[in-house]
Amino acid sequence: MRPRASDDPSRTIGRMGSCNETDGTVSRGVVTKPETAQSSDPTSNSKLSDTSPVDSAADTTRGTPSTERSHRRRRIGPRREAAKADTRAALIDAAMASFAEEGLDNPSLDAICERAGYTRGAFYVHFQDREDLIRAVSERYLGALVQSVTEYDESPEAALNLIDRLMGTTETPSQVPAHQFLHACGRSDTLRELYLNTLRVVSDHVCDATQLSQARAAVRGDVDPKQLTWLLIALATGLQALHETGAPVDAKGSAQLLAQLLRR
Repeated sequence: MRPRASDDPSRTIGRMGSCNETDGTVSRGVVTKPETAQSSDPTSNSKLSDTSPVDSAADTTRGTPSTERSHRRRRIGPRREAAKADTRAALIDAAMASFAEEGLDNPSLDAICERAGYTRGAFYVHFQDREDLIRAVSERYLGALVQSVTEYDESPEAALNLIDRLMGTTETPSQVPAHQFLHACGRSDTLRELYLNTLRVVSDHVCDATQLSQARAAVRGDVDPKQLTWLLIALATGLQALHETGAPVDAKGSAQLLAQLLRR
């Protein structure tokens, strides 16, 4: 009889101006089982190849517990990951609430963990230290800024609509005071890099929207998109800090004034 062998095959939508490219790679592996050695005894070959139905059923039964355990692990895995995500989110929520009340420096990790309803042990499963937690909080805080400028808009008024949304974020109550966040960026290289990377993303989108509106004759063509970008970021940051101190600033009025100056 011949031997038997088997093989077990074991972006964002870009506008005019700038865009970021991403790519990925996929790898594949194949594992091949070794061929079964051929016996020199014809009788033994016959015995090996003639497997009775009873033996086959026994083999299947013996493999069932392992299969069931594997299925249980696959079912438990997603639940465990969801629980971990919930714990991390609760710790970030508690930190943001504490920072809004007491600032970035005052709340202790014990107080934040107690507020979230978890232990310090659970905290260190998700964060290396206090700075790592502040980074996670900052990512969520900066997310609102990015969201305000990345909303899809291909209309001629794209730049003016973006300005209106950006100025609107300055009046939205923030759980991280802007002036304290900037102060923290001055002390932490990690936070500063995170903030600058976020500003680059915002800058790209503002620049793209401005070029689009200029091409469709809705915004003056003699305005430098890059200069306008950083002027808007500085204005939005300043308005938010002033708003937090109680200054009588009018973000909506500022947006309308900018639109008047920029309209063609």
